[in-house]
Amino acid sequence: MTVAQSEDTCVVSGMPRAAIIKGYANKIIPLDGVAAFLMSNYGSERNPSEKFEKHDKHEKIERTPVSSQRS
Repeated sequence: MTVAQSEDTCVVSGMPRAAIIKGYANKIIPLDGVAAFLMSNYGSERNPSEKFEKHDKHEKIERTPVSSQRS
């Protein structure tokens, strides 16, 4: 399943447009509806105990930095 943000809610629509034109997007959804769609269709598939990965308390957890919003 591939979900693409609808072009009318994109600031720059190049990436979703390319996926949509090539037929790779199964669903095209406005940005404010993506989370609800994913939760309603896939939110309950995981066992609640599997939500968070278990780590050894001495194991270093690598985190990917998140960039700030662009103006």
